[in-house]
Amino acid sequence: MTTLLLLNGGVGTRAKAGMPKQLVRVNGIPLFIYTLRVADELNEINKVVINSPKGWEEQIQTLISDYAIKTNIEFVDAGETRQESVYKMLSLVKSESVIIHESARPLVDKNDFKKLIASKSLNVSTVLNIPFTVLKKDCQSSLLTENLNRDELVNIQLPQKFDTNILKLVHNKYNASKQSFTEDASMLIAEGEVVDTLYGQDKNFKVTTPQDIHLAEYILSKINDESYSEQ
Repeated sequence: MTTLLLLNGGVGTRAKAGMPKQLVRVNGIPLFIYTLRVADELNEINKVVINSPKGWEEQIQTLISDYAIKTNIEFVDAGETRQESVYKMLSLVKSESVIIHESARPLVDKNDFKKLIASKSLNVSTVLNIPFTVLKKDCQSSLLTENLNRDELVNIQLPQKFDTNILKLVHNKYNASKQSFTEDASMLIAEGEVVDTLYGQDKNFKVTTPQDIHLAEYILSKINDESYSEQ
């Protein structure tokens, strides 16, 4: 069994929706509900820990009840940063492994989770190849300085799976040191931990802008799966 940490605490200002983007209805369904419906179909996920932006906690809980999510769900307050949010959520995890996902990626599907759960690696991240040229820039002069080999680079996606004890130890260290990371695989790598990779799907993109919301709406409307059908 594993626990899903669903990062749901952002305010989504770039989405320009007048509300946290995870509450925007896409084809009639709030964005964050899509991931919960997928998790609800997986027996391997026995608990979800979810956070909420300040002031929206009651509405998040009401929507989860309205959509009859059966999986055990526990709620925590959002942290000031993504890293702090994960740190707070980990205090509720008792399973040996933990999966981290974010509600801004509503096009995750059961196979994305199942591949992670089935992986023999303790720590593994979903990734994509980088299809474009990547150059290094000098931050002081703004001059391009180096051509990076994109065959050696990957675009980090979510979901990710980690050994719970390892992740807690690393978070405890960096919470005390105040050093920050934008996601958890890079934090483990900084500690010398091994993180494996699994290739994900292009459609599992992060919804950030109004254009992303429209794209997600179009793709979700084309998916013929009961997990995405409206109640």
